[in-house]
Amino acid sequence: MYIDPYIVIMERNYSAVKSQIISLVKDHEDVIGDLHNINTMTEEAKIEALYEVFRMATDKDNAERAQYEALLDENMMGRIMNSFQSYDYLDNEKYTRIQKLLKIMQETFGYDEMMADQVAAHNSMVHELDETKRGDSREGQDDQDVELQNLEATVGFGDNKTGKVNLGKLNSLI
Repeated sequence: MYIDPYIVIMERNYSAVKSQIISLVKDHEDVIGDLHNINTMTEEAKIEALYEVFRMATDKDNAERAQYEALLDENMMGRIMNSFQSYDYLDNEKYTRIQKLLKIMQETFGYDEMMADQVAAHNSMVHELDETKRGDSREGQDDQDVELQNLEATVGFGDNKTGKVNLGKLNSLI
């Protein structure tokens, strides 16, 4: 069958995951032993007990989450990494501190007004540069017009009075 290779891959992955879970159960037998009678538990029951501790350690609504998290090894608290990650940045302590600092700057130094002044100064500077460039391009255009008129008069393929170029004469020269 065409799906046999995929079934083999899934069985291999299942075996690898199962062996990793069993090693985590062995590493946490003392934690499970504190909560349950580990001598009478089957392997599946041990896995369920460890999962329950993990669930309690990762449940954001659990008030005792930190206590359960302290019972688990750091390997249990790993996360799956995606190429695309999305999260609330204020959950990160560093960004929370930055947000507080920005609020203090706003209250103390008028940070918003300072930024507004800087943005206005930047915009006026850009506007001035834009106007200067427009003037320079127009002056360059005038220079080009004078050069074209001189070329027309010298070569004789344009009308000096109207400033128009006779393309027929120009093409015949080329």
